[in-house]
Amino acid sequence: MDVMVLTLWHIWKARNSLIFDHKSCTASEIIGRVMGDLGLWHCRYGKDKGAITIWRDYLYSFL
Repeated sequence: MDVMVLTLWHIWKARNSLIFDHKSCTASEIIGRVMGDLGLWHCRYGKDKGAITIWRDYLYSFL
């Protein structure tokens, strides 16, 4: 669930950047930002590190 919220958050930020700053962002850039945050979350989550790693590897397959 947290990964989906994180992904939606980065999509929302990319949308706002396009509308307000006139900066476009590719899907690969958004996925890269999500993966960067997942790397930070890996330290935060104690027992769920395996799930975070699985999500990060899954998203990495799209790059």
